[in-house]
Amino acid sequence: MTDVRYLTRVPVSALRTGLYVAELDRPWTDLPLMFQGFEIRTDDELAILRQYCNDVYVEEARSRAEAYAELEKANGDDAEPDDTGAPDIGASLGTGRYPDSSRFAERVSAAAANRSDATGFFQRALDDIRLGRSVNSREARVVVGDIATQVSGNASATMWLTNLGSKDEQLSTHAVNVCVLALAFGMHLGLDRDRLECIGLGALLHDVGKVNLPAELLSRAGPLNPEEWDAVRRHPTDGYEAARSAGDIGDEVLDIIRMHHERVDGTGYPAGLAGEAVPLHARIVGIANAYDSLTSDRPYRGARPADEVLQQFYNEAGGSFGAKLVQEFIRCVGIFPVGSLVELDNGALGVVVGSSPETRLRPAVLLVRTPRGEYYDKRLLLNLAAEAGADDRAPARRIRRVVNPSQYDIDIPAIVAFEFGVVL
Repeated sequence: MTDVRYLTRVPVSALRTGLYVAELDRPWTDLPLMFQGFEIRTDDELAILRQYCNDVYVEEARSRAEAYAELEKANGDDAEPDDTGAPDIGASLGTGRYPDSSRFAERVSAAAANRSDATGFFQRALDDIRLGRSVNSREARVVVGDIATQVSGNASATMWLTNLGSKDEQLSTHAVNVCVLALAFGMHLGLDRDRLECIGLGALLHDVGKVNLPAELLSRAGPLNPEEWDAVRRHPTDGYEAARSAGDIGDEVLDIIRMHHERVDGTGYPAGLAGEAVPLHARIVGIANAYDSLTSDRPYRGARPADEVLQQFYNEAGGSFGAKLVQEFIRCVGIFPVGSLVELDNGALGVVVGSSPETRLRPAVLLVRTPRGEYYDKRLLLNLAAEAGADDRAPARRIRRVVNPSQYDIDIPAIVAFEFGVVL
């Protein structure tokens, strides 16, 4: 996939089925649509676009050739090329050196409300399973659709909220994190709506098999004995059986639940599958699950820095998930993932807020500590992409390295909560 998409602005009156709508003239969350970016397939989708928008941006490469040819023939010069791609972070932060964070805060707030709904659903799903009832698959699809809308329209804001976990984290928090990561990765890979829905459902439900494990076992700080470890290793199979009882959850979703701990080199569980026997959708959720687990605090260990986890994935790429998929995952989350604490070349510390695809090495950061080691009274957003071209005497700032927040007594979840009004 390329980072820059070549888009054409089209009036909604000229739209037709077969065209791929990549961007709108307003936020995606204003429309009752499931995903950002889709091929128009139905008259209902045309009607929604015409009701809410004046113009949209069509991507030729992902449109049906005959539909795009008809568009060009009918509209001639009325369709205007546009190669900006309207990246998510640019839309919410702008391109200034010290951008206003208010719009980004609004997006974080919207994503937080959506996240609360999702964690509430997952907790209800666990309660249903405990009581011998089936998972409400219809509600699950609505929840996944809402998460997908947030991820597609507000990826950086939504990803920020995956940094809110703690050592006493509930299963629901992890489930939503994995759903967010897996959907973002699936969108990065260009998967269609149907496959994204399967991946989102599988990611949200991947750990339902842990529902009947003792709470003490899940919160154990020390090692497990062989019997306890066997019980933990059964959770993919138990989850598969619980989800299958709903009767209308598809095979791909069930595969994800059953196979998210399988690895391409055969070292995973519960079945020790290898190679192509571990399907792509299961590997996508598997890598999202591993990433969130390793970068979050757990009772038995602290969170590891994101760059260290990505380096581990890269080193083990051929064995765990497949080299090409790992490379794409690293491209998706970025060299400096959202929520990472980084040290700038002047010694200041900041938390990565996000970046556009073409400025991945120079993201926007929320400054939290001065070069002298003092905490900022008022935290500022610094756009490193703009800072690079600053014409004053301040040096062009770059990221020197990713650092571990615990080494500097910096509580990123508390910062997220304070800066953007998120309730922990």
